Amino acid sequence: MPEYRAADDLVTIGGDLTVHECPVSYITPKTKEILNQILQARHVYRASGASLFGADLSQWPPWAVEAMSCVENEHIAVENAINEARFRGGGAPEQD
Repeated sequence: MPEYRAADDLVTIGGDLTVHECPVSYITPKTKEILNQILQARHVYRASGASLFGADLSQWPPWAVEAMSCVENEHIAVENAINEARFRGGGAPEQD
């Protein structure tokens, strides 16, 4: 996720959040618990098609929808960065 530091030492993360301190300080034990749950759910879904709270997103708790969306966006950003680096390096991207 892009991070921008202004002259007044504000840190803007992804254009949505501006803080006066390192964003890592926002990671709490509860954040880690939610992230682990979402990462496990993502793995189970990719392996079996089973969904954490069912197929109907309207039945999911809002925190789970937001967390899953954030995790998926980060995975896409990482994949894009890897592919961009491969292309800039002159080689074709590896095929899985």
